[in-house]
Amino acid sequence: MPNAFSYAIKNGIELEKDYPYKGTADKCEYDKSKVVANFTSWTMVEQNEEAIRSYLYTQGPLSVAVEFVSLPFSPPVLL
Repeated sequence: MPNAFSYAIKNGIELEKDYPYKGTADKCEYDKSKVVANFTSWTMVEQNEEAIRSYLYTQGPLSVAVEFVSLPFSPPVLL
């Protein structure tokens, strides 16, 4: 996630419809003219409910990532 956030800080964020996720290792199709959002920093929040609650109350929205490699599920997993 740090690489994705660093990239987004530098380049901005496009809408999903303008830059859809394809799940393949293709060439970047970034179009600066379609950037709709920017941000200047990010931080990691402790993985417990109180820390998350406190951050949401004082700072606002959170982005959440789930690393499936370390979850104790047996494939296939449908979330």
